[in-house]
Amino acid sequence: MKLSDSLNENTLVLDDIFKDCNDIIKREFTINEKKAVAYFVETAVSSVTLEEIALGVTDTVKVETVQDAVTGVLIGDAVVIIEGDTGGIQIKSIGYPSLGISEVENEKTMRGSREAFSESEKSNTALIRKRVRSTDLKVIEKSKGRYSNTNVAVVYMDSIVRKNVLKEVLEAMNGFSTDGIMDSGVIEQLTEKFSYSPFPQYQVTERPDRAAMAVLDGRIVILSDNSPNALILPVNYGSFFKTPDDYYRKFQISSFTRFIRYIAAFLAMTFPAFYLSVIKFHTEIIPSQLALSFSKARAGVPFSAFMEVILMELSFELIREASVRIPGPMGNTMGIVGGLIVGSAAVNAKLASPIIVIVVAITALCSFAVPNEEFVAAFRLMKYLLIVLSSFWGVYGLVLGLIGVTIHLAGLNSFHFPYLSPACSGEINKQYDKKDFLIKYPAKKMNLRSMFSSPYNREK
Repeated sequence: MKLSDSLNENTLVLDDIFKDCNDIIKREFTINEKKAVAYFVETAVSSVTLEEIALGVTDTVKVETVQDAVTGVLIGDAVVIIEGDTGGIQIKSIGYPSLGISEVENEKTMRGSREAFSESEKSNTALIRKRVRSTDLKVIEKSKGRYSNTNVAVVYMDSIVRKNVLKEVLEAMNGFSTDGIMDSGVIEQLTEKFSYSPFPQYQVTERPDRAAMAVLDGRIVILSDNSPNALILPVNYGSFFKTPDDYYRKFQISSFTRFIRYIAAFLAMTFPAFYLSVIKFHTEIIPSQLALSFSKARAGVPFSAFMEVILMELSFELIREASVRIPGPMGNTMGIVGGLIVGSAAVNAKLASPIIVIVVAITALCSFAVPNEEFVAAFRLMKYLLIVLSSFWGVYGLVLGLIGVTIHLAGLNSFHFPYLSPACSGEINKQYDKKDFLIKYPAKKMNLRSMFSSPYNREK
């Protein structure tokens, strides 16, 4: 569709296309006594006034169609429409924010972008639009916080998102009131349905590429000023085991590493409890030589097996917490060296056996293998429950605890999607989501979107 010489007609068409794209700015001004309108993505156009740009810049391109005008805006330029002129002017600008903003720290991957979200909601929406250059990407901005008046953005794909989920998210955003929003974590706590569950009901990411992949899958992203982390919803159990480079590498490698993560999460929760069960109640299930080795290793230790496990686990938790609080590279050094020193000193002082140091170290390594810190924190908490149950009833207590955790997870949902999907309720998407669950199918087989997307627009 060609642009006409009527400014009013052109703006009506473009306003409809950019509807609910709050990060795309419309500015009216005059050039040589003619009315003009400029469209541009906020943060992608330089601060020089558009009047000065239009009158003095030479790096311009003539646009003649509505599609060319829309494309010009989405690639990060400004498009100016002038009354009486057929067509418009595309003005080259600085473009979208680049790598110089910040670099990923916590969600490092082998392949993929190194860009990370900043603490500016405007920049963060631009980083998503940089990857999804479509007017179907909508950005609804709200001001939350009675005194902070913090900008919060809800980002989604209009033709892919489930309308009932979007409606519920917007209602949840409007349904709380607080003095101030200092981080997206405040929004998470005030809007989650199951507040007493340790398991997260939002996925947190600092990566724009992961957020862009989420909206293309029909999910919703929430961004907040002053926070370098985005919230992604809905979620399920499997969402927390996926990383962006699962989709950038060969499916065989991605499937293998993802399967390792599932095993690691299970061991991070159960390994100390299982060791305690075997040592206290079920030594008959291990070979005699190994049982004698365990008994010899514990000779001289003044604590019971239960106290030994608890003390070592709490010691490693203390080291983990201290390493997080120590600034800079010293924190990583503290985590590694501190663990080695404490473990070695405890064994030499006969306060702990060598085997329990190995058990606790393997448990800690398994927890680091899970790519989502908030998710694995819930497993670390459940670990102590299983240790207590195993200290009373052995393997029976461990199994009882696992059944209780499974029942709890089965009762959770994220905006009406079962937390344990697609292991359960796979029929929501005709079992298709199992192609991207425990293992990942080849990219050519992944031709449908997940169950989170609109049932009327599943094909990629």
